[in-house]
Amino acid sequence: MNVRFWWERMRSARRKRLLARRVRARLAIGPRLVPRPESSPTVGDPIQARVDLVRFAAFAEAAAETMEVGCAGTLRDRYEEACGFFARAIDAAERAGLAQEIVRLKARRAGLRRTFEARRKTEIRDQKSEIRNRKPDSDF
Repeated sequence: MNVRFWWERMRSARRKRLLARRVRARLAIGPRLVPRPESSPTVGDPIQARVDLVRFAAFAEAAAETMEVGCAGTLRDRYEEACGFFARAIDAAERAGLAQEIVRLKARRAGLRRTFEARRKTEIRDQKSEIRNRKPDSDF
């Protein structure tokens, strides 16, 4: 067995291990938070708008929490899910005419974005340091 053949075999085995780790990580998080499909919201009903606000805010907070404590493999999916729920909650707050809730939800969404960017930068930095600090395999 020559060195090049051995090296290619080791690289493919490492790729398989990383792929399996990502799949296991995604399965460990659990199902995606998807609300029931609904008909179009009633424009003039402030009670329904407040119900939607509470429901979507709860979904957004749950998705944000799983993003903050979950693995890095599903970080972007959870972030986009949380932002979508925050957008729907902000829309419901606008329909209900709750200006303070709109400000609070927008601030929470901005904080979530900062958390997402910080975790993503940390993940990239960790990957780069892992590559730099990798010990070379020796044939001896």
